[in-house]
Amino acid sequence: MLQSLSSYIQNIMQEKKQREKKAECQKRVDTLQAEKDLLRLEKLKLKAQKTRQARIRINEFSASQTAEEKIALSRREWRKMLIN
Repeated sequence: MLQSLSSYIQNIMQEKKQREKKAECQKRVDTLQAEKDLLRLEKLKLKAQKTRQARIRINEFSASQTAEEKIALSRREWRKMLIN
């Protein structure tokens, strides 16, 4: 009887250690998953920022081109006026 009680207690302690170990492993997995999610989110933010910056550069270039075209047109019109 004493031996079976000792064996029972030993089994309970082993099960408790296994549960604790499993919980610790799950905690590590959850931490790694959270870090992975944060990295993915950071990559998405960087990609969005690069896209915004590219759009700004394109818009600035387009505005510059439009201004240059207007200046060239204006010069041609002035030349026509001066010639006539």
